[in-house]
Amino acid sequence: MLVIILPVLTLLVWTFTERWAWPDLWPQVFSMRAVDEILRRKEELIKLFASSILISLVVAVLSIVIGTMTARALVLYDFPGKDGAYFLSILPFMVPGTVFAMGVQVTFIKLGLNNNVLGVIIAHLVCSLPFDGWHDGGGKWIGRAGTCSGSDTMESILQSDASHAGSGHVVVF
Repeated sequence: MLVIILPVLTLLVWTFTERWAWPDLWPQVFSMRAVDEILRRKEELIKLFASSILISLVVAVLSIVIGTMTARALVLYDFPGKDGAYFLSILPFMVPGTVFAMGVQVTFIKLGLNNNVLGVIIAHLVCSLPFDGWHDGGGKWIGRAGTCSGSDTMESILQSDASHAGSGHVVVF
């Protein structure tokens, strides 16, 4: 609990701090300048929050759809390149984040995707898809059992994926 409370308290103190020089343990000068600045730019702040929520919703939906389709294809079907696709799906877990981020940044600059919403969405998808695509293979048996019990294919797909992928979807959002 202290791991959560201590950083929040530090941020709260920084909100009302004008000067806090190192190595002092407590700020020298307190001020309401940061709070005044936030209140003065309320409209900008609302726009930033709205765009952030919109981008996160778009990324979550796209990641759920793409990750679920990829996981189902890797679990249910045999196709040429399946091992390569599986390897690519776990690659972000093996490569350090900073190395991966630098490669993505350079690629985005070359493609003109830096500093725009589409680039932000794709960058977040690159980071979230590996987590959402990790469904266990038990869903295929539940889906087949549902089909044999009389449900249509789409209903059994949605029910089996929803029951097995909930934690991945929560991490993505």
